[in-house]
Amino acid sequence: MRPFLATLLAAVSVGATAFGVGWVVQAEALPQPQPSALVAARAAQWLYRYRLAVSTFSIGAGRPVHATCVQTWFPTSAGGSDRGTVLRMGGGSSVIRVLPHDLDVLGRSRGQRALLTRAQLALAGCPRLLAAKIAAAAQSAGGVSVSLGRAMGQGPLLLRVPMGNRLLLIVHLAEHTGKPIGLSFTDRRLYGHSVISLERVTQHLLSTRGLG
Repeated sequence: MRPFLATLLAAVSVGATAFGVGWVVQAEALPQPQPSALVAARAAQWLYRYRLAVSTFSIGAGRPVHATCVQTWFPTSAGGSDRGTVLRMGGGSSVIRVLPHDLDVLGRSRGQRALLTRAQLALAGCPRLLAAKIAAAAQSAGGVSVSLGRAMGQGPLLLRVPMGNRLLLIVHLAEHTGKPIGLSFTDRRLYGHSVISLERVTQHLLSTRGLG
């Protein structure tokens, strides 16, 4: 985990855990995190607890797509294994595999535009990928910003995460817990939104989602 994010996560937890005199001295020497950075840290903290997200997303005028994204292990050419991410959509008709150093799009959408693949991955709420994006944005010059919004029958916090090239990802956070519950994606050429649910990985869930 990146040092900056680790500092923010510690700041979020300080009210519940006593770290002793050493932590107090360190905290006094560090600059006070901005409120938006603390919100980003809490969102990333939620995401780092999970390896699987279930979502329903729509891009443009397209039909809603049900998707499951899970971080798993892939075999390497050296005979070992390395972490990667699998996103399965639409009953298995399309699969995106994010390998350690590569990206595969399998199924009917193999020749699709890179921007569409990027939008699908963003809106699916893949926990570890999304946490990394939030952490990177929180450390960038533009940073992240937070506002109140109305969506999904709730009054969530809206965490705006710039992703470069005029692309903006908005993470919808539950009002009282800061847990990610949805996403919006805007670009000059594409827009979309999703509802996400972070789930614990079980063999039953993986098998029912075609990921067993």
